[in-house]
Amino acid sequence: EKDTKSSDGSGGKQASQPPETTKKDVSDKADARKLTLDAGEEAGIRFQGSPPSEQVLVYSVEKGSWAEKKGLKPGDELLIIAGREAKSIGAYAFKHHLKNTRPLDMTFGQQLQN
Repeated sequence: EKDTKSSDGSGGKQASQPPETTKKDVSDKADARKLTLDAGEEAGIRFQGSPPSEQVLVYSVEKGSWAEKKGLKPGDELLIIAGREAKSIGAYAFKHHLKNTRPLDMTFGQQLQN
């Protein structure tokens, strides 16, 4: 077995770190759905809490809205907004994208059914 030396004093041994969750990992969830909000459309969604937080969940969906037509329901999780993980985007950027960015790509995970 070959012993490696490193200049950082670790003797070539690397500390085990948990794998980072990437945007690809998040959007590859089996229940993830990518939806696009186009120019002139309002989402009709209210979210529970605001990022950054562990989860960004749909709180309510307006009747007849874009969100209702796309099948979103309270409890669904917003995973990605404008190419960034929803749970790590800043509150200002989150609100700005919802109000101003069109087309706006969002990826949602469906709520778990019991």
